[in-house]
Order: sequence, then structure tokens, then C-alpha cells
Amino acid sequence: MEIRNRQSFFYARLTDQESTSESDSNQSSWQNLKLYICTWNVNTKSPTFDIKELIQFDLSDMPSICAFGFQEINSKPWQRILDFFLNDPWTNKLDEILGKMNFARVQSTRLVGILLNIYVKKTLLPNVICCSQDWIRLGLYGFWGNKGANICSIKIGDTNICFVNTHLSAHEHQDKERLIEHSKIMYHSFQFGDSIQSVIDQNYLFFFGDLNFRVENLDIFHVKDLIDREEFKLLQENDQVMCRNLKYFLF
Repeated sequence: MEIRNRQSFFYARLTDQESTSESDSNQSSWQNLKLYICTWNVNTKSPTFDIKELIQFDLSDMPSICAFGFQEINSKPWQRILDFFLNDPWTNKLDEILGKMNFARVQSTRLVGILLNIYVKKTLLPNVICCSQDWIRLGLYGFWGNKGANICSIKIGDTNICFVNTHLSAHEHQDKERLIEHSKIMYHSFQFGDSIQSVIDQNYLFFFGDLNFRVENLDIFHVKDLIDREEFKLLQENDQVMCRNLKYFLF
């Protein structure tokens, strides 16, 4: 199963504010956190390969938080029944590997074939104040979850960190529909602790997944050849988001 061109990873450093109290005064300490995010449309495949290929960070400098977002995991009725009792195979594999690396899964949310798992280093767990999760259906005018988003938000110290794993509408001509779906997700409200908050209100927001925006003006063989040769400039110039100036609406 080829995964080379279907993965994307990045790191980010966050500033986390932790509140501690000593006698009559409050003090604040700041901590740098490193994030690792992986998103992949698995096309109903099971993790029969070595899933460690998805874990590309340096073991000598591991992240504080890991987020894994999958799209199109197997959602056939018999598989959903098995997943209900035994958990889905992707989560089980990640739990096994990351557990040995001293991570704990703090959140997991699934909408049909869209899955989001959040893992936190066990040493960071005492600083996790609260967690919240939700999802939003976008398929069939909002009635079906083949398209939509998982939303996980965690509070570490005084900082809210929100992860959104999404699968937007397909097909090249559906770019305006994808923009509408993006807006619905950004302004979606959910219960977070004792308050109602929207996705866009979080201190840090990481929006990823299969957004389905396309490369225009180039045929599939040319696109694959450019990827193999790591010539990304022409691909970026023909990215639908860039060609149609959609970046101003998305970011």
C-alpha cells in the first residue's frame, strides 16, 4: 500500500500557560509544547503494514501532543459492529505503539469513516484541565456523515488547543461548496467545560484532513511525475486554493 504521497506532517511550537498557587499569590510558568500531526485518507484499507511509518518524529526529541486524523476508514456495517466492541484497527495499532512511547490517548472521535485521535505525553497529563469532542455532518445537506469533521479540543493550563480533522466535498467544480463547509466548521459551537464555544474561538486551531481542493490545469500523470521529482513549485502555482485566491477565505 503506497503511503508516500498521502501523508503530511508538521511541527508547531505552542506556548502553554500553567497556573500554580503558592500561599497567597498566583504564579504563571510558561512551557513550550511540540505538536505532531498526521492526516491520511486510507481509502478503507486496514493497517496491515508497519504503522510506524506514520510516526516520523525524532525519538530523541519527541512531541508533547500527537494528532492522527484519518478519512475513509472502513465503515461497512459488520466493521462498525466489530469496532464498537473491539475499537477500530487504526486506533488499536496507534494505542499499542504510542503507549510504548509513553503517550496516552486522551480523545477519540469518529464520524462514519472520519476518525481523530489525540495523544498526550503521560508527563503532561497533570496539566490537562479538560477535554471536549464533537463532530459535524456535512454530507447530504448535513444529514449524512460521509463528509464532515471531527473536533477535539483540550485545555492545557490556560490554553485551549483545538484539532479539526475534516473530509470536504469532492470533485473539482465543488470549490464553492468546500468553502461553505469550511465556514460551517469554523463557526460550529460545542460544549467545552462549562461553556459553549465555537471552533474559531480557540487559542490555537489546527485544521487538517482531506480538504479535496485540487491541482488544476495539469493531468494526473504530470502531477505524479512532479511529485516523484519533488518539483513542488509548479504544483503550488496550480493549486486550486492559489489559482482562485481561496486562501483568503480559508486562512
